[in-house]
Amino acid sequence: MLNNACKYTPPGERILLSARRHQDKIILRVTNYGVVIPANELPRIFDKFYRVPSTDSWKQGGTGLGLALVQKRVGRLGGTIEVESGEGKTCFTIKLPIKI
Repeated sequence: MLNNACKYTPPGERILLSARRHQDKIILRVTNYGVVIPANELPRIFDKFYRVPSTDSWKQGGTGLGLALVQKRVGRLGGTIEVESGEGKTCFTIKLPIKI
């Protein structure tokens, strides 16, 4: 996720990383500013080989597997991943259970 944030955040914009504990979960967030994923594309971004059309202004390429792999790994760890995009930013939130 951080790799995608670096790849798609325009020069001069920022990326915020956060991690916190909330009850029995660890919550990780990656928020990048200056890029928005269109609402009609959000349901597909975790599909294998899917790339949002025309968001790669710098032609960095990629296979479209990164987010699918992250989602699969998070699921295997018993967690969830969500994305929100709008108002000039995109935020991915991962919630992982704390297992003692």
